[in-house]
Amino acid sequence: MSSIPSPRFPAPANAKDQPMYVTVSEPVRKEVPGVLGMKASHIEYLVTTRSQLPGWSSPEVSVRRRFRDFVALAELLKAQFRGYFVPPRPEKNAVEGQRMSDAFIEERRVGLQKYLQKLAAHPVISRSEALQVFLETTGELSNNLRWMGMLPASASIMEGTAKFSMQLIGRESKVVDPVAAAQPAARSKDLMRAMKEAAQGMRGGREVPLEELDLRRLRESTEEMRDQLAVTSKAAEKLVGKLDQLGATAGDLGLSLFKVAKLEEAEGGALASYTGTLRYSSGLIADQKRTAAALVRISKMMGKVTGRVALELGTLHDSLAAMPAAVRGYMSREHQMITWHTLEGDLEAKQKALAELDKIKVKRVDDLKGEISCLELSISAAKAGYDKIKAVNLAETARFAAERRAEYSQMLENFTATQVAAAERMAEVWVQLAAELGATPEQLAAVKVNNSGALGVVSQPPAGA
Repeated sequence: MSSIPSPRFPAPANAKDQPMYVTVSEPVRKEVPGVLGMKASHIEYLVTTRSQLPGWSSPEVSVRRRFRDFVALAELLKAQFRGYFVPPRPEKNAVEGQRMSDAFIEERRVGLQKYLQKLAAHPVISRSEALQVFLETTGELSNNLRWMGMLPASASIMEGTAKFSMQLIGRESKVVDPVAAAQPAARSKDLMRAMKEAAQGMRGGREVPLEELDLRRLRESTEEMRDQLAVTSKAAEKLVGKLDQLGATAGDLGLSLFKVAKLEEAEGGALASYTGTLRYSSGLIADQKRTAAALVRISKMMGKVTGRVALELGTLHDSLAAMPAAVRGYMSREHQMITWHTLEGDLEAKQKALAELDKIKVKRVDDLKGEISCLELSISAAKAGYDKIKAVNLAETARFAAERRAEYSQMLENFTATQVAAAERMAEVWVQLAAELGATPEQLAAVKVNNSGALGVVSQPPAGA
């Protein structure tokens, strides 16, 4: 009898013979002092990395990390790698009571390992200082100066409000400096800049290169793909549920037939002795048991098939989870263009004001010239930032498409192979049962021929059809 094959997946770039291979294992519960003298607990995972990349302290390192460390890593990578499609980390658990369950801890361990392996497979992120420090620094990351120095500074609302007030009364410059111009407005505490860029984004009006329009269409198609993947992922979940239900139903029917046969043995035998059908009754009981056994075997096979299908079609869910990162990568470029265009508008306004200004007002003329010089530098920085993100977007688009093609091809191959093997295996069970129930050799041969045709090449339609 044929067996259902194990699914094959494309060897990822983090396979053991690749430059970096990461595993997450051995979750342990840790208790630490909490508020009001109460203890708080969390789970720490052992992260082991084997790296052949230059600059590492050892070819193999192991560190302990908790989930909030992974959250900090994800935020840091998102800030450092603008325009890249940074693989998403596993989501937080909203249900507090489930955080410490064994099933949830294992699910999170698998998710964190998959996350780190995706990062290790990325051609650029895998070689980043942020990932290296995360993977090889022992002890608490918050105690490591190198790590803390990399974390992005976040501006508070109070700081932004104070700066805005000073700008309104002329006590602080409204001109964006070149360093800030290369960074997103969302990370600054400059509310005036944020409002100007929001207005520029809604107003538009500046010429957009054709290549930029093509990239925007790519972002729109990615959003459409995200929406379609959401529908497809739900359909895959429904299929897995139906397969699981089918297997459970077959098992229930088989067990019920066993019970019927047992009752037949206990009571039907006595009744058959009065009617003269004892021999027929014994044969019927045996047939019921054979059918029940076949159904139980089918149920067990369906359990394996369901697990395989859930694993294989999980690629759809992983692709859906990656789509927001791709959209965010494209949006980083669009936001940088808005910064660039907003600064150009500010420059034009300053130049116009300078041309119309009474030359007698020497101080104001000097101030405007200084602001114009600063804006010209900021525009260059913003434009350079845009060009850099655009180049990243183009490279990431090609990488992401190739990765998805490979994953989808392997998913479809695995799924199809599982379905064919399962159908053949189940057909063997039914053919065997048919023989045990008394089917003639001619009937069995006809069934095998029909079964082979159904699983093989589709037969040609009859003439005249």
